[in-house]
Amino acid sequence: MTTISLLRTIASMALFGAWLLAGCASTVDVTKYKNNICEVHQLVMTVHEVECVSGNSCYMPDFRSAMHEQFPHHGRRRYSEDHFVLHARRLRDYVCPECTKAYEDWVARNPRKVASQGSAAAHANAQ
Repeated sequence: MTTISLLRTIASMALFGAWLLAGCASTVDVTKYKNNICEVHQLVMTVHEVECVSGNSCYMPDFRSAMHEQFPHHGRRRYSEDHFVLHARRLRDYVCPECTKAYEDWVARNPRKVASQGSAAAHANAQ
């Protein structure tokens, strides 16, 4: 391998590594093509950045059901696989204040249904 070839390989690897790191630290805007009216509370929502962690709420059926019916637009920690953005650390999304309140009330009433699911304990305590 020539020196130039080696330098190109190293440069390509460095660029690929930088791309991976940037993707892992990125904020993904999921507001595109969404309505800014909460379908549950009929309120105008505002855009916020919310933390996004690896995981999927399908492993917590009671939480997932309540999330879809009572607080689909809460402003607390979200699971990446629920939004199909596996690389994001933060989401830019519409947040409904009543959804956030309903989320907090539900978690307070059902701590074991969230906390018993491993990494979901951190999810429930994220404020």
